[in-house]
Amino acid sequence: MGADPPPSLSSQIDVHKQVVDVRTLLTLKNGGSAPAATAIVCEEPALAAHAAFWEVSGRGRGGAPRSMHHAACASSLRRVGGARRPRPVPRPQPPSRSLPPQVSAAGDGGATLKTALATPPGAPNGTACVSVTLEKALGAGETVEVESFAAHVRAQVPRPASISRGEPQRVALRYSHTLASPYDVLEQTTKVTLPDARVEAHSERPPTARDGKEITHGPYPAAAPWTLSPAMAHYVNNAPFVHVRERGGGGRRRTGTAANEKKRDPQPHSPPLVQATVAREIEVSHWGNVRVEEVYELEHAGAAVTGEWSRAAHDADPRGAWPSTLVGLRAILPAGARWTYFKDEIGNVSTSNVRVKPASVEALLRPRYPLIGGWRARCVFGHSLPLATVAERGAKAGRVKLVVPFAPSVGDIVADSLSVTLVLPEGAHKVRHYLPFQEVEVSTGVKKTYLDTVGRPTLTLRL
Repeated sequence: MGADPPPSLSSQIDVHKQVVDVRTLLTLKNGGSAPAATAIVCEEPALAAHAAFWEVSGRGRGGAPRSMHHAACASSLRRVGGARRPRPVPRPQPPSRSLPPQVSAAGDGGATLKTALATPPGAPNGTACVSVTLEKALGAGETVEVESFAAHVRAQVPRPASISRGEPQRVALRYSHTLASPYDVLEQTTKVTLPDARVEAHSERPPTARDGKEITHGPYPAAAPWTLSPAMAHYVNNAPFVHVRERGGGGRRRTGTAANEKKRDPQPHSPPLVQATVAREIEVSHWGNVRVEEVYELEHAGAAVTGEWSRAAHDADPRGAWPSTLVGLRAILPAGARWTYFKDEIGNVSTSNVRVKPASVEALLRPRYPLIGGWRARCVFGHSLPLATVAERGAKAGRVKLVVPFAPSVGDIVADSLSVTLVLPEGAHKVRHYLPFQEVEVSTGVKKTYLDTVGRPTLTLRL
């Protein structure tokens, strides 16, 4: 970039539930005589491998923030946080191969900013970097603030891998005291906010201070490019780590019985034995209704709980006996959603509630039995929408435009891929689709249901 070292650099790591947010702010100054047109932003290797969402924004001197790019920089899509943070859906990548992220950006006036993956000289293995073309070239002596936000999943590893009844879930997080940067850094500080003040151990490279659940590393003095310093924190996190796995495929399916609970895999925190996925089907009826059904194979991927499980003990003290238990999930549906249902392999599950709000419908889903570490549960959640809320007449006669949500309704889960099948009315033809992101596998087919003659055309999108 031809930039002087930033006068300051700060990084904030926030751990909440199973998601690790990293927000980094740095200031670059063009100390050369020629204008600087690009900036390089990087993520250090320990966290880059777990990134599900990455967004970079820039701010000129005295100017408003400019969105520079957002992309998924991991090898697979993870669904994080539900409606907690309304952000664009990350561009996914199949877990069996590593594809570069398709980076998009928009400036103040809506103009597209050029972005590209970057491999700066000397970058450590595993470092993720992106080069962003600034909306306006940085003149000599001018500065620009660059802010990076990334959400990470599966970055916390249960330690120990198994716990007994009443024992809290402890996890380990690895990161770096200092930022991975191709530039010289004058000063930097890293702050880590943990979900619980019960910290077993943490890195103490001086100067380091801890106040309850907050750990502050630094400020550290001037450092050369790519100066990384591995760090670790071992702490209590009783949030349920809810992952979604594909049914079948070689992994043993755990259930909520004591007999199967004893057959748990020895390392439930290891990489999945099968591809994690959410299957979503959207069926459009001739008669003014749109049915949406989602199939989840849930697994509590936290520390495996050993010993017998008791319904009576759980009901008497659910958090005390099994602190990291998953009791329920929350789903956010569009306004107008109706005819909701929630079922498992036995049948309908009636221990759920639906709350109608002015702009949405909230469903609180409670599985038939709670999920403790290592257990699995398969569930199906569905609802219907009036056709008029998602479809409208096209500009040409006979054309209909259908606009439906792409992401699953349930939040606070982790899924590596998403499969969405659109089932259109019989007789629909010349089907076109438009997506806000690329790298989507598209296939067509036919589904035959009751009273059909030639079947209903289907469009399947796999992320």
